[in-house]
Amino acid sequence: MDICTIMQFRNAMTAPKLYLKRLSNIIADPSTLMRSKYFVECRAELNDQHIMLYAPITPTSMTMAQCAIEHFDNAEGELSTLTLFPREMYCGEGITTECSILMETIVEGILLSEALYTTNKNKLLRGLKDLDKRLKCYNISINHLHPDSIIVDDNHRWHILRGFYATSGYGNDAPAINKLRELIERYSMSDISPMSTLQEEPSSYACSANNKRCQNSLCENRRRITTPNGVGFEDSHGNVVIEAIYYAASNFIEERAEVETFDHKMGLIDRYGNYVIECIYDSVEFCVDDGSSRVVKDGHFAVFDYFGKRITEWHKEYK
Repeated sequence: MDICTIMQFRNAMTAPKLYLKRLSNIIADPSTLMRSKYFVECRAELNDQHIMLYAPITPTSMTMAQCAIEHFDNAEGELSTLTLFPREMYCGEGITTECSILMETIVEGILLSEALYTTNKNKLLRGLKDLDKRLKCYNISINHLHPDSIIVDDNHRWHILRGFYATSGYGNDAPAINKLRELIERYSMSDISPMSTLQEEPSSYACSANNKRCQNSLCENRRRITTPNGVGFEDSHGNVVIEAIYYAASNFIEERAEVETFDHKMGLIDRYGNYVIECIYDSVEFCVDDGSSRVVKDGHFAVFDYFGKRITEWHKEYK
């Protein structure tokens, strides 16, 4: 089956010459390793070109990606560039099994989540209109349009990251496009010069998979803040994105953070403060290797998956 684990992919990014075939010369940054619903991803360089590498973590991941590649081929690189490398990565015990890798070229620019605060409103609106026009022209829906998956280049043209969500047929993105227009109207300014002093990496690439490296700094474009009211999170521009309502919180790793309320109940949140696992448990321990969480309540424990669904029965906790 064309599938791997997060740990196997991390091993390949750490030692590409050992685990990869045609991509063995990449220079990967394992600190950017993140998990999405269908893939685990990492930023890298290949022949001085910035790229994203994706490995499938569900049985349907590569089927979805192959369909997206066909749609983008018809668009002649106007939206996203995805390349499939079949059986590229060695994985499994004894390096006996192989897994395909998906590569996406990264256009030079900044994420829309940063451009919202640094780019002229009219230029962003024109970029949005141009993207919508291209989607209609090539009869494609991306199905995953949000500020952390769009790069704005120096000409204010928009490019898609994580294009493997794309499907045939225009129109599915209408709600997301309306939301992006609303964000531009709300956060960007009518007359603003680019902030030349802003040198941070785009938010999706800012996190280390090692929690200690994120201490007191940005992790996945989120920085912990402590106020008299509690602990919360701000983004790279100092905007509070998750209210300071918690007694304690971990740093974000792979888009998840453990949080504890003032009545000492724990849960798990995503980068936007939404509960993945509600704060009603005695303890929640997120595992960075496979995205699962070990959850304890009233002397019993169970395992929840990356999306907060319980996948085991409750068992008695033995001390």
